[in-house]
Amino acid sequence: SLPMKVMVNANNILSIFNGGNTDTTSMVERVKNGYENKYTDHVERYDELGYHLQEKSARFQLDGIDFSGLQVLDVGCGTGALAQVALENGAAGVVCGDISSFMLKIAQSKELFEGSNFSCCQLDAGDLPYKDDAFDAVISGMTFGTLPDQERAAAEMVRITKPGGLICIGAHGPEH
Repeated sequence: SLPMKVMVNANNILSIFNGGNTDTTSMVERVKNGYENKYTDHVERYDELGYHLQEKSARFQLDGIDFSGLQVLDVGCGTGALAQVALENGAAGVVCGDISSFMLKIAQSKELFEGSNFSCCQLDAGDLPYKDDAFDAVISGMTFGTLPDQERAAAEMVRITKPGGLICIGAHGPEH
């Protein structure tokens, strides 16, 4: 939806005007602030405006993947669409990780996670707070476009995934 596109693109436009488009620390802070409701109140309606698109993309991305018995980290989880599908596909447990405490509060409040092995952790995708080989699978959907150092984030995902594990990174929707 238009408000969602405005939220995402506002950070990029802001970085061009303030010269911070090469300062990764500033870029991370802008993304965080954007999803913490500091620039627009549209984020308060995040699920209302775009959860159906998040869920559609998550189902497309994880179609046919069996997570039976796996411990999964969802990097950039937002309000939990990808985590929901991983649990439906048999994950033994899912940690939702996001830079935004606001997004995590929404995810934690969802009834769909009740009764499952589900937890949340505020984190930066470029510096994941887990030991090497901590997860069987690491997933991320519709997040990498907001990360200032995608190579570092991918390397962090590899570092915390057990040998032979799964890393699954999605784009911004099935049409992409």
